[in-house]
Amino acid sequence: MSNPIKSLINLDLKALSEPISKLIESISSAIGVLYEPTRIIRKAKAEAKANLIRAEGEYNLQSLEHRIAKRINDQEIRRQENIENIVTESIKFLPEEVSETPVDEDWIFQFVNKSQDIGNEELQIIWAAILAKEVEEPYSISLQTLNTLQILNQSDAKLFNELNNYIWDFEDGCAYLMNKEINSYINSKNIKYKDFLHLESLGLINMTSETQVILSPPATTMAYGDQFFSFETKNPVFIRARVLTKSGFEISRICEKNIDTNYRNLLFQDLNKRGINIVELRKPPLSE
Repeated sequence: MSNPIKSLINLDLKALSEPISKLIESISSAIGVLYEPTRIIRKAKAEAKANLIRAEGEYNLQSLEHRIAKRINDQEIRRQENIENIVTESIKFLPEEVSETPVDEDWIFQFVNKSQDIGNEELQIIWAAILAKEVEEPYSISLQTLNTLQILNQSDAKLFNELNNYIWDFEDGCAYLMNKEINSYINSKNIKYKDFLHLESLGLINMTSETQVILSPPATTMAYGDQFFSFETKNPVFIRARVLTKSGFEISRICEKNIDTNYRNLLFQDLNKRGINIVELRKPPLSE
């Protein structure tokens, strides 16, 4: 993976943009020195090679001590490279402005500890986006979500990304809104009931059968991707739903969403039959 910040090694943090400066200052506390990607990797590899040469001079290749030294060196080099890749990738997700609130040091140490063994590039992108979000808005990503992310494999992440294309956001959370026709449509998209159960087992979605989203009069605002709608009604309307957990919600916010107009229209057709007037809004009215 190319390193877009290798030129930052000898620069003063004051010369960097505020978001990048905050990112580097935050992560430095967890890796022990000012974040300098290429130098750290070179130094780690050089020290590891020197340690192995010394070990080979003291023990034969079959010695237990040599095998332990080699395993530890190889493992720590891999972990360092994983962390470096994730931090470098996170720069792409930083907004132009970030909160002045510092990132909690305990959160950073937990993040590094849990992400250091993530070598898959697709999963590293998710971890990078999570890091950028926390730098942008400290305390927006819980430690519980880091625990959930740690157990996800590439297949799990792909499945959640696919489901995320059918998630609606509202003021108190986000959910998959459904009816019989929608479930049949989602099934045709190869998202089966067993997949929902699997995501529930990972702590990403609530499959409680009684879960409903309420559209309250005179109007309720919800978002689908970058589209915002006002649902106008004279009486409360209940929509069957599978609501994302706190971890699911936090991860959903950093994932890209591809709008499926067929799915959206199936929902709108059902709500129109139930007397709801749907108005598209120009500006996002939902609270962060």
